Amino acid sequence: MKRNIMALATASAIAFAAMAPSAQAMENEFNMLTGAIYNAFVTMGLPTEKIHDLSLSEVAQIKNLLEQDGMGSEGQIKVILDRH
Repeated sequence: MKRNIMALATASAIAFAAMAPSAQAMENEFNMLTGAIYNAFVTMGLPTEKIHDLSLSEVAQIKNLLEQDGMGSEGQIKVILDRH
């Protein structure tokens, strides 16, 4: 029984250690996206204080809106920001 618990603990530690680099990479990508959105907001004159409250989904929505060339994306971005 003691060996089974030790084996399970070892396997869990190895699994979590293997996932750590990918979690760090995802966090870095999220920070890069947030930084790009921050720069775009400064250029557009939009408020930047709510950026850190945005979810990944909202960041992706804003990124897509910024990449569109159509009119009205600034209004849609403001709607997303007003949720916070």
